Amino acid sequence: MALFFAAICCLCAAVNDLVFRLYARKSRSRGAYVLVIGIIWTLAFGFFSDFGLIFSGTTLFWGI
Repeated sequence: MALFFAAICCLCAAVNDLVFRLYARKSRSRGAYVLVIGIIWTLAFGFFSDFGLIFSGTTLFWGI
């Protein structure tokens, strides 16, 4: 099972690199790209995790 997760991780890293390279070809804001990634990861870990949406004051302070 660990090899499966490692392969999925490598695949996601490759897709992320490809998307970033395609996005960076034109003159666009890289900060907007990072913002969208942050929102996607926040939703993925916040709403699709077993622990539910958990944000402490420290997390919000340093995250924002």
